[in-house]
Amino acid sequence: MSYASFKLRIYAFLLDYLVIVLYGIFVVGSISLLFRSYINPLFSNSPVIAQITGFFMITLPVSLYFILSESSKWQGTLGKKKMGIRVVDVNGKRIGSGARHVEQR
Repeated sequence: MSYASFKLRIYAFLLDYLVIVLYGIFVVGSISLLFRSYINPLFSNSPVIAQITGFFMITLPVSLYFILSESSKWQGTLGKKKMGIRVVDVNGKRIGSGARHVEQR
């Protein structure tokens, strides 16, 4: 097992960043345009509500992108997959999503 170079990691990050930007433009942008009358009050009435709305529209989906991609059978995000990088545990196996797995003996 060998580690990916810094250069490969940067390229993978840039590709993932592109995926996130496209998500922001197309998905969040479309939702914002289609449901403008419902979403505008969420951002203008209260800073706390604006933070929560932003979390559910941006932070949560981006976090899930990384968590679910890296713990899937792909073992990495789209950028990592394209660069030939796999995310593994210390034994070289696929990582989990944080859920505890119980072994039966």
